[in-house]
Amino acid sequence: MLGMPVPYLYLAAGQGRAEASQEIQQMISTTRAPMTVVEIAGATHFGFGDGYYLWQVRGQPEDVPADRYGTIDPVRMTEIVRDLSLAFFDRQVRDLGDVPTLESLAADYPEITVQVHQPGG
Repeated sequence: MLGMPVPYLYLAAGQGRAEASQEIQQMISTTRAPMTVVEIAGATHFGFGDGYYLWQVRGQPEDVPADRYGTIDPVRMTEIVRDLSLAFFDRQVRDLGDVPTLESLAADYPEITVQVHQPGG
């Protein structure tokens, strides 16, 4: 049987296309545990790494192509990814019930959309 057997968090650059992706649809349709898809508006694929900060350390942030890291502030992007990841792992791995849900974090981060998919749904 295919499909993710454990809860899964998929963070995507917010271009409104994650749910339409054939890869994501395949994962959703075969998941055997809750799967959460979070899109971050203004992000790009490169925004999930530390490339922006490496350019700063080199003293050349003005040389970074404007759209490479998206329109979201890199510090804000780091904060969002950190908080989402921590909340997910605290709930799913550490089984802590007193941490925010990913859906509740959407109130703090209007840049994100959260879609939770249950097995068979």
